[in-house]
Amino acid sequence: MHLCFGIPYVCLLYDLYPDIAVELKVVPARHGLVKLWHWLNKQVWKKRKVLLCSVLP
Repeated sequence: MHLCFGIPYVCLLYDLYPDIAVELKVVPARHGLVKLWHWLNKQVWKKRKVLLCSVLP
């Protein structure tokens, strides 16, 4: 949103992907998809106004 429209936004995180997929061995840690996912997460998180995380007990 910020990149396209310059509008501040809040990022709500339920699960941390791709870390969970790697931990469950669904995708190898060095897979290109994992690297792309990490890069996209960083792009989204660095421009967010607030980051909300849901933590389950």
